[in-house]
Amino acid sequence: LRRIVEEENIGLRLNTEQVKPVHLANGLFRTLLGKTNDTSLLKRFVVTHSRNGTPPKGHDSETLYSILSENRHLDATELTQDDLTKLRGAVRKIVVADRAVFAGDSGESYSAGGELFLTRDRFGQEGGEFIAQWLQAINSPLTAHLSDQLRDRRDIINVLGSPLLINSNQADNEPALLLYSDFFNRFDDGNYSLNKSMYLQALKSW
Repeated sequence: LRRIVEEENIGLRLNTEQVKPVHLANGLFRTLLGKTNDTSLLKRFVVTHSRNGTPPKGHDSETLYSILSENRHLDATELTQDDLTKLRGAVRKIVVADRAVFAGDSGESYSAGGELFLTRDRFGQEGGEFIAQWLQAINSPLTAHLSDQLRDRRDIINVLGSPLLINSNQADNEPALLLYSDFFNRFDDGNYSLNKSMYLQALKSW
């Protein structure tokens, strides 16, 4: 019955029954813009452990610290490996709030509304893609409005994530993660119970 309703009344079939709003958003946004971005470094940064509790290959803090240092995304004289570990936990709280980013090829849809965060995730994207195609078909003004908002990188989540996104074109060749070192040093007690909105409010105030 479900198959009949989906095919005859809705016009599409979802490839998973565990669809989250962030899956719909990723499918909607990437269809409106007609592109995705390379989020591989961000994924390695926020996926700290696989299901068995160990870091996936290349996701350990030591490897990431070396990569980010060599690429001038951080200054080793200002940010230690321990600082980076705390930073990873905080960034994960924000961009993986919906828990839809996994190790390997298991999918990644980020809790962020920006063109730099759009991925090729295959899971649960059809609903968002359908909405985008419908908006485009009826020439809805929402199409241009949403597209403009997605291209605007001035919001705090884009600023936070841009050093870890391949095509972000960080200006001035400065070590971008230094921007956050003082902020995250305020959480030296290791308390990661803060939720996404609390982290963002604290970052805004800083």
